[in-house]
Amino acid sequence: MTLLAMRQYMNSVAARHEHMRGDYRLKAWWKTASELANIYAAEGQPALIQYTDRDTNLVIDEFGREPNPASNYGTKMNVLQFVLQLRYDHRRTSVTHITTNMRLEDIEPRYGDYVADRCKEMFNFIEFEGDSLR
Repeated sequence: MTLLAMRQYMNSVAARHEHMRGDYRLKAWWKTASELANIYAAEGQPALIQYTDRDTNLVIDEFGREPNPASNYGTKMNVLQFVLQLRYDHRRTSVTHITTNMRLEDIEPRYGDYVADRCKEMFNFIEFEGDSLR
């Protein structure tokens, strides 16, 4: 919900300020982790490049809920590990936002120590505590 509110805000800023409509900082790919895994399964690794390029912002919803590994014609890959490793290289020119129900200590066993360590640098962690409102 927080990222959806941010998306609405970014859209309203772009609508109010004509000169900012082309500003890449107001644009982002919005994908669930499962959608990214399914893109790989259907089209292979080249289809993921648009989500890892420089100057491309990305919001990944439900990180940790995707099938892992994903398979493209028998070639298995941990898609989110791949995407985050490449996005780390462009962290100064592109922004990545993630929503997840995972705790930080759950990231390493699933994605490896490299990605877990990079997550500490790439992200600010906001934890919502209390009863679920679902």
